[in-house]
Amino acid sequence: MVWAGGGYGGQVAVRFDAKKVIRLNLFPGKKPGNREVYDIVKDPAEKNDIAAENRDLIDRAIAILDKEYKPAPGFQALRYKAPEQPAK
Repeated sequence: MVWAGGGYGGQVAVRFDAKKVIRLNLFPGKKPGNREVYDIVKDPAEKNDIAAENRDLIDRAIAILDKEYKPAPGFQALRYKAPEQPAK
């Protein structure tokens, strides 16, 4: 499942079974958030970001978005491929 929308400053998400890859603040002029991965069965509140150990899912999500995402006419394109922020 793939979704993209204007909530949370512009967001995209791709679901793989129990895991979800999501990225927020993707409208131009916003500081894009880093990609996050959650196991939505074990962690339905999405409190434990498991992106570090799921880079393969992030790469798959980007490939799917490259193929499937098209901005709707009259709406700003979401910058889902913008560089991530350095880890703290």
